[in-house]
Amino acid sequence: MVPTIRMVHNKPDGSLDIGNSAVKKPSMNRNNLAAKSTSKKQSSVSVIKSSTMETEADVTSIKSALKKILVKDNYKTEEKSVTWSVHPDDFREMTEPKQNNRKLRYEEPIILPPKPSPPFHLTKKSKIYAITGMGMPAIGLGTLTRASEQPLDALSLEKVIDTAISFGYRHFDTAYGYNSEIILGKTLQKYFTTGDYRREDFFISTKLPMVAMNAELVEEYLNKSLTNLRTHYVDLYIINRPVGLIPGEDMFPKDEEGFLKLDLQTDHVKIWEAMEFQKMMGRTRYLGVTDFSVAQLQSILDCCHIPPSTIQVECHLYCQQKEICDFAARNGISVTAYAPLGSPAAVKVFNAMSHLSRPQTKSPMLNEVVALLSEKHKKTRSQILLRHLLQLGVCVIPKSSKFHHMRENIDLYDFELSKEEMSKLNALDQGEAGRKLYVSHLLKGYDLHPQCPYSQKEPEYVSEEEENQYLKEETELEALERQEHLIQESEKESDNYDLQKALETTV
Repeated sequence: MVPTIRMVHNKPDGSLDIGNSAVKKPSMNRNNLAAKSTSKKQSSVSVIKSSTMETEADVTSIKSALKKILVKDNYKTEEKSVTWSVHPDDFREMTEPKQNNRKLRYEEPIILPPKPSPPFHLTKKSKIYAITGMGMPAIGLGTLTRASEQPLDALSLEKVIDTAISFGYRHFDTAYGYNSEIILGKTLQKYFTTGDYRREDFFISTKLPMVAMNAELVEEYLNKSLTNLRTHYVDLYIINRPVGLIPGEDMFPKDEEGFLKLDLQTDHVKIWEAMEFQKMMGRTRYLGVTDFSVAQLQSILDCCHIPPSTIQVECHLYCQQKEICDFAARNGISVTAYAPLGSPAAVKVFNAMSHLSRPQTKSPMLNEVVALLSEKHKKTRSQILLRHLLQLGVCVIPKSSKFHHMRENIDLYDFELSKEEMSKLNALDQGEAGRKLYVSHLLKGYDLHPQCPYSQKEPEYVSEEEENQYLKEETELEALERQEHLIQESEKESDNYDLQKALETTV
């Protein structure tokens, strides 16, 4: 058992409120100081408070003091075995009580690192920063498993995570409704137990489900995620879409006609206040949102005490989210791209009822400019697309369970796109017309909620010539998919694919 560092508050009577206990602060006179100097050393600490910690050395000394206490109380003494209830970077904040903490705002703005200018010297340790101080690894692994896809068994998913770690992934994106939290937590705990890695070596983000879009349910569902992930805190807790559904065990409750059961009383401001409280209690280091519109983001910024650290949005070559990116940059919010490759597999699922127009179904992987750049740089098309977003300052979380894709998606650091090449790719943005993953196309009734962030557009008319071109591109895409299928099958059948080999060849 490892002691928990609790939030400390000053009470009006001068006592310290620590969890469920209160300790009276002694007045600092000579008698008290003398008594303090002659008192016996205690074997444990109720609270650690420092009003004068101003340097990194002070923080280090406090951590060392706590570890000495752990030794006396017969806890594990090796540094790699010590589990912190909060991230060490948050130690100072958690141990310095502030008056009226709920009214705290960012009175002194945090200075962000300057945006890099070409050449972009990105490495596997590169991070995307936010005004809140969050430094998020620029490349992460998405772990969503859709019901429409062949589900991965626990052993296969564990192998995927093991392989991702060997390739250098340190950022994992999951959610309560992804069916991957338990395996992710179990796999990471294996490394913590052996001492190969520490909890703070990884950046874990998870999400509040749509059935918990209620201020009273935020803590309950975050605690469920923490239990699944076997950790005391997550690095990032995200509101998973602005639409709320009726609470219950079913993640997507529906009526007899197949329409979603909507919670029409969804209140983003109250939900955000509940999210802020979880941050203050140390259960999450940072907060974020998914698929919020600019207006919805502004409504949170107008009343929040702790601003969002990131916004996750569908972002790829044809939907570059320039309005969101500009707004986020002005307000110190980072942008995270899901479906950064256009997610051709997901498009087929979302377009099962043929709601999308022909231009919307076009895959960025088949773009001529991308193909030319791929040949020029001797990189795959997916690597060109991901590198483009990284040089725009966008964090990417491509989802893949195929080992060769996972390696490709993080091998983006030995080439750069020139200013002219970036301009050509930027010009291919189609704005809202390039969006592919409309939730309302997958879940009936989603667009009937007052907080739905987008409206469905009618399919555009295309000429016969354009239709023939799309058919040709679909044939190309099918050929690429068949090639990928052969590679995947060879990986399954081959006994010489060894995880140790992947470890040895990883830089």
